[in-house]
Amino acid sequence: MAERRGAFQAPTFGPASKRPKGEVKKKVVKSPGNEEAIKPTTSSGGRADPQGQFLTRDLAAALVEVRTENIKRQLVIASGYFPGDAISPPPEEVQRLIEWCRIEKKQLILGCDANAHHKVWGSTDINHRGEDLLDFLFSTNIEIVNVGNSPTFMNAIRREVIDLTLATPFIAWMVKNWRVSEEPSMSDHMAIEFNVEATASADIECRIPRKTDWEHYIAHMSSDLKGLKYNISSNEDLENASAHFTSCLKRAFENSCPLRNKTISRDVPWWNNHLEKLKKTAKKAFNKAKREGSWNAYRLALTNYDKEVRKAKRQSWRSFCKGIDKTAPAARLQKVLFKDHSNPIGQIKKPCGEFTNDPQESLRALLETHFPDSRQITSEDGAPAGKVYNPTRWDSQKADLSVSSFRAKVRDVVYRDQCGLSNQ
Repeated sequence: MAERRGAFQAPTFGPASKRPKGEVKKKVVKSPGNEEAIKPTTSSGGRADPQGQFLTRDLAAALVEVRTENIKRQLVIASGYFPGDAISPPPEEVQRLIEWCRIEKKQLILGCDANAHHKVWGSTDINHRGEDLLDFLFSTNIEIVNVGNSPTFMNAIRREVIDLTLATPFIAWMVKNWRVSEEPSMSDHMAIEFNVEATASADIECRIPRKTDWEHYIAHMSSDLKGLKYNISSNEDLENASAHFTSCLKRAFENSCPLRNKTISRDVPWWNNHLEKLKKTAKKAFNKAKREGSWNAYRLALTNYDKEVRKAKRQSWRSFCKGIDKTAPAARLQKVLFKDHSNPIGQIKKPCGEFTNDPQESLRALLETHFPDSRQITSEDGAPAGKVYNPTRWDSQKADLSVSSFRAKVRDVVYRDQCGLSNQ
């Protein structure tokens, strides 16, 4: 989960004024250790979840599970863009997402480029989009988590607060240390950081087969099976012998491979001191650009930093691949590379406004959209019957002629340009 943080301070619009003074402090889990407290999940009971319904060009939503006060709660994390040319924010898909969370009783945190101005969230002025958005938030009981008036959008000619962090009331109380990051974001929009307070579960204990004491394992098995003979004369005898042998294997493994605390490393092998210096240089150039307006120097430093990061990643990967000279690392790498990482076909919104229910229906929707008036080839057409479609509106001969005509036109334009006849 991205490290987004937020505290509530007056006069910020939010639940700060409602917070009781005697509130019990909860442990705040920062993002490097949040894997145990926050993890992806799906909604229960077979109900639709937001991954399929709310993945559009301007909206992406994911359902995660957050452990708070030893209670698991489902939380929708979403990122949205509110088009500036729309009549009034928020877009229809965002309204549907908020309504879905209300019906399904899910908490929501929405980070958005609202393209709306209002002094409530720190903008320098108020426009009609800001007023419409504020009215909508009041009517749906959605809180604004922004703190202060630090610009979230910044370029050479403009600084404004147009990026908002919105949340339902319950989860808004758990958002801490909200701030606009000073780190270069590679964009005109600044990165926003905050914490969602959550109680981390106990350390995960697991057995790591690679660290098994195999000598101890063999000795343990030899001791358990020494002089043992199975008299198998029936299916019941076979089941009993199998259960006993399985218990011996399990006991030997557990004694030879003790439980260990699982640790998750967040370090990356490609980071180095040179990149750290370039990052600091880009940050200094950014601060100088804000003070003096020297944005060209900042863009140059940022481009150089980005270029070196990509170069370091490539070199690190090549070095890793060259260093694989043993069977075990090569086997692990092959296992990772040969996994099927292809994403299945998700839900697609049909022209009628409904969503498809399965991959077959999604394929039919794609076919009807891109190859309208197509029909299925049957045995009557002289071909084997099957799910083969013939796009009747696609004429290969016309396509050939179109390509040939285009190539002829290109050659003619190039020739006229070389001969100085382009203006004639």
